Amino acid sequence: KKQNERPRFKSKRNPVQSYKTNIEKKNQLPEVSIVRNKLKLPKLKWVRFANSRQVAGRILNATIRRNASGKYFVSLLVEQEIHEMPKKGSSVGVDVGLKNFAILSDGTVYKN
Repeated sequence: KKQNERPRFKSKRNPVQSYKTNIEKKNQLPEVSIVRNKLKLPKLKWVRFANSRQVAGRILNATIRRNASGKYFVSLLVEQEIHEMPKKGSSVGVDVGLKNFAILSDGTVYKN
């Protein structure tokens, strides 16, 4: 629909046709951003795309790939907070044997 020019991949020998965008500085305005069903990329500006899942966190870079049939795909690398699971303070030893599949130190037996 003549929205904007598609990226030109130079290598004809390499089957993986892709390019990667990077964010230079942390305090800089984001080069890659998402608003509804549009993705802002450097050099291409705003591009419509099918948003398959919600992006949570700060986008670090985007990789645009073209497959053999000519379709384009975008992979986003996102930085997000990971919360640790609460520690319960209990531990279990596992003995893997021949007669029984596993025997736990608390006495639980798993058969073969």
